[in-house]
This record gives sequence, C-alpha cells and structure tokens, in this order.
Amino acid sequence: MTTRSWTMLMTVIFVMVASPPCTTAELSPIPYDVPFADGQAITSYMTTAYGFSHDIDRTHALSMVKPVDALHYLDGVPHNLRFYFFPTSASSLTGHVAIAVDPLGQVTKVSDPVGFNEAVQTLSLRITSAEDAMSLARDFLLLTNIHWYYWEGESGGVNQISKVDDIPFTDDIEGRVERRILERRNHLAPAECTPSAAGFEYRFFSWRPDEGAVYRHLVTVSHRGSVEHERQRLVYAYGKYTTGCSFPLDGGPEAEELAALVTGDDPEATELVVDYVLMLATSKHHLYELRLDWLREKPVLRSALMTHLPDTALSFRRRLEKAVKVLR
Repeated sequence: MTTRSWTMLMTVIFVMVASPPCTTAELSPIPYDVPFADGQAITSYMTTAYGFSHDIDRTHALSMVKPVDALHYLDGVPHNLRFYFFPTSASSLTGHVAIAVDPLGQVTKVSDPVGFNEAVQTLSLRITSAEDAMSLARDFLLLTNIHWYYWEGESGGVNQISKVDDIPFTDDIEGRVERRILERRNHLAPAECTPSAAGFEYRFFSWRPDEGAVYRHLVTVSHRGSVEHERQRLVYAYGKYTTGCSFPLDGGPEAEELAALVTGDDPEATELVVDYVLMLATSKHHLYELRLDWLREKPVLRSALMTHLPDTALSFRRRLEKAVKVLR
C-alpha cells in the first residue's frame, strides 16, 4: 500500500469514528415541538394506517404535524392524551386529520366521530353541567372539522351564527333576495345547551364560508362524555361565500323560496323577486339562463306573481307582467 493510499484510508476511518451517528430525531421530519415518543408513534401510524401514494407526501405530512392548541374542555381536565393534526396530501387542499396519542403510543383518529368517542371514553369523564357539555361539544366540533379550522379559517371548525346579520351578503339583487329569504324563515337563534334524558343537547346554527350553506345542528353529549352530532342543511350557496370564483357557481334561490316572498303584506319583497327574475332574463351569462329555465320548470313562482296582478299599482304592473311572461 502506498503512502497516499494509507493516508486516505486513515482519514476515512477517522471521519467514521469521530462523526456521531445520526439519530432518528435528526432524520425525522417531525417538528421539534412534538415529543420524540409521539413523533415515533405518529410516524408509525402514517406508515401503517394512513395511506400515502408517495414517500414525499408522507414526509411532507410528518413535517406539518402540529399540536391542536384551541381545545376548550379537554385542555382544562387532567388526561394523558395529546392531540395533533396533519395534512392528508402535499397540497393541503384535500383535508387534514386530527389524532390523539396516548402514553403507550396508541394513535386514534379523532377527526372521525367514532374515534373521538373511543378516545374520550378512556378518560372516565363526568359531564354534569351544561357549560361542560357545551365546552366538550366545541372540542368535538373542532377536531371533527379540523380541516375547516386550519385551512378554511373557521373558528372552532364550525362557523356558528345566531342571526342573519352574521352572514355576509353581496350588495346586489341576489344578495338582497337571499337575505330576505332567511329573514322570512326566522330560523336562526343563539346557541343553547339544555339538559336532556341522554345528558345535554347543544343546539346552534352555522354558515360555512367555503360553500355558503346554512346548517341547523344538534349535538348530544352524554354524562360520560360521548358525543353525537346531527346537522340539517337549510340552504346552500347563500351569502358571500368563498369559492375562489368571482361569479357564483350555484343554482340560486329555489322557486318555492322566491314564491314565499311574494305576499301582499310585503310589496317590497315582491318587487325584489320581480327584479331578480328580470335580472336573470336580461343577463347573457349561461348560468343565469339555466337558473331561469329551472324557475320555469316549477310554476309555483309564476302563479304567485300572477295572483298579484289585479291589485298592483300601474307603476309596478308592467315589470310584474314582464316577469310573469319570461317565466312561461
């Protein structure tokens, strides 16, 4: 062996001995504020229980693991669960998953209602007041709607509302029509939590900014902390919802909702409906043409407008007659 070869060999040996081996923590993309044991459990969970089509997607998800720091009831009672969430793809657009990690490294998907209840049942909770029930219900809503909390920016995962004014509307004919429809329904009310045979019932309304839907919610919380959630969609695509498009890509108010506004007690609402129909008729946008066709398929609106023809003032009658004509 030449002197040069011997020197190179000794250099390699020295580097191997002097350089400490990389630890799992150094190699793992898990953020440093996640405890090492939890990071191992989460990495194993993603590898075995949550499918990623590419390693780079799993690496990205691991690097984006964050503690859930907006809990209410579960942050105020002693327990050994730690809650995290991560994106389900590199784009973050398809959703997020919330998980709970226990001291043994068991991971439970708590963004799923069944998983949430399984995790909570290990805590031996005792819910004895409406305040505690509402607080736990809010944690349930946050975790099971973690994507809308983190990505869509909805406070608490569900954008709760108590009145029509909580919904932003566009200041045009369609926005004014939508507002009138919701005001006529008079459904919206502040949230309330009351005792029930099963424990407590938490009732509230919400408006989802990314789709414009208004929902009625019923969350039932048992004395042991199990949670059941029911929701009913009242309207869809109402208000200034955020689709990323400058033009509303929805079907507009239903014919039945518009017909209900046509009453002798509220002539201003009737005029608003007429203006809406004429706006559709004069627009060259294909979606508005489709909306008009859908209204024509249901004669309820045309019939409601026709009943007001005899009693309408001359100044408004021509517009009303025109609206009736375009609905044929």
